[in-house]
Amino acid sequence: LGRAAGACDMDKTAIWIFEDILSVSPSDIDTLRELGRLFYETDEKKASGYFERILVTNHSDKEAHEAVRDLAARATMKQGVEGAAASGEKDSWKQMMKDTDSAKRLEFGTKMLKTKEEFDTAIAYATDQVRKKPEDPKTWVSLGEIHMAQRAYEKAEEAFLKACELDTANPTLRFKVGDARIKRMEARVAELLERAKGGDANAAEEAKKADAERIAFALEDYTSRVRAHPTDLDLRYRYGELLYRGGRWKEAVAEFQHAVRNPKRQKAAAARMADCFERLGNDDLAHDHLAKALEQFNTVDEDCKGILYRLGRLEEKRGKLPEAHGHFMKIFEVDINYRDVSDRVEKTRTKGAG
Repeated sequence: LGRAAGACDMDKTAIWIFEDILSVSPSDIDTLRELGRLFYETDEKKASGYFERILVTNHSDKEAHEAVRDLAARATMKQGVEGAAASGEKDSWKQMMKDTDSAKRLEFGTKMLKTKEEFDTAIAYATDQVRKKPEDPKTWVSLGEIHMAQRAYEKAEEAFLKACELDTANPTLRFKVGDARIKRMEARVAELLERAKGGDANAAEEAKKADAERIAFALEDYTSRVRAHPTDLDLRYRYGELLYRGGRWKEAVAEFQHAVRNPKRQKAAAARMADCFERLGNDDLAHDHLAKALEQFNTVDEDCKGILYRLGRLEEKRGKLPEAHGHFMKIFEVDINYRDVSDRVEKTRTKGAG
């Protein structure tokens, strides 16, 4: 009923209906989302509040993350323009925002920022708001989000840490600190790998060590996230990936067993469980989970080819060459140049016939 009212441009009625639902079910994500969308253009503070409540229940909700970030940035920009106009700096702000496309990008958030000038302007706005409202965690979050978009991860981490100090009860702020730190560590690993490619003899070993430190920190960080949000299936999948990369395959299986209930992650989680079981030496279970993943495909796309290839290799390993040949042939029929599938088709056909 609320959606129907909204579709008919009866926003006030829709808001009344959804707020009534929320009074009974205060954590209902769909209702919070609808209210956030309804207030998005008219009341940034209310809209942001509803999306933030979604993140308390589901930290990995992409729409809510983007909405909170963009609403904070938009509010910061608007306040900056209003403040400049009130203080007689209207002309300088006009000059700064004279390009219509740039102004739109600044108004609608960090994902719309493109040029160095736009980032510099956005940071100036956000920094000014931090100066004016240093005890408001949202001003620090806004600054941190802009630094994240600019890939200035150390500065972003500092801003999010300050927001955490001001709002210790908000778990999403702690997660933002973790996200920034992980990104900073990833950037460090990438930098070392580039140096290694350039001939730095010590960089490769440093990169290996830095990556191990990144995985260790990410595992610790995601362990606390999963404890806080055990029903977040997307979070369980990402935690499983970290456990897998850290060589903790049994623990990873447990996470993927949760994540496989998420339709968006079903194929990937089943395939990852197969990886874990193969690493643990259980080829039969690895085969079963790859077969389950294969059932989810309607067409032979790149992901499907990857599953078929792995099934073929696994059947080779188990000595079942006719079955292996069948999997390789399905790839061969649509992509003759996929990896070494041509050779494997011939090899399994010949040996299977022999």
